[in-house]
Amino acid sequence: MGILDGYFWLFFQECKRIVKPSGAILSFCDDHSYPIFFCHVYPFLRTVRAIVWDKGHPFLGRDWRHQYEFIMFAPRTDRKGKTTGYGDVIRYDSVKIGERKHPAQKPVGLITKILRDCMQNGDSVLCDPFSGTGAIGQAAKGLGFTVLESDYDAGLLDTSPPNLDSPWAPPSGGMVSDSEGP
Repeated sequence: MGILDGYFWLFFQECKRIVKPSGAILSFCDDHSYPIFFCHVYPFLRTVRAIVWDKGHPFLGRDWRHQYEFIMFAPRTDRKGKTTGYGDVIRYDSVKIGERKHPAQKPVGLITKILRDCMQNGDSVLCDPFSGTGAIGQAAKGLGFTVLESDYDAGLLDTSPPNLDSPWAPPSGGMVSDSEGP
């Protein structure tokens, strides 16, 4: 499937272990990683939906340039559905190139909208294992979540807002488990 197939299999096995039965997985991905993600999460989740984030303008690439990303929404089996009234395309401008601290930086406003639309009573902890500059954690903290962050590049955590509950880097060479956490 892809060079990272084994890594993502291990990653989603950890998700299966630690995401509560009424929880959900949200993951940004592209047209290359979505099929891999789908194959690994579908067997243990109620459903897997692709939400399209239309960034408003194309960038990165030559021939056909990317103007969108997928956001995989995958609720566990005990999670009750929630009526949002929205379609599966979100139009929201990306972070301007000159304002980015990381090439894949996401807008805090977009994350806030997605989390607000997806969260349910009882949702209280958000874990972002690829936190980058902390936009997801910042949005989640603003909505009252306890936030746990990590990133392979511990230097990126230094650029995260200082009000997060627990920025931490994974141990080298392996997955992070809850016993190795903060």
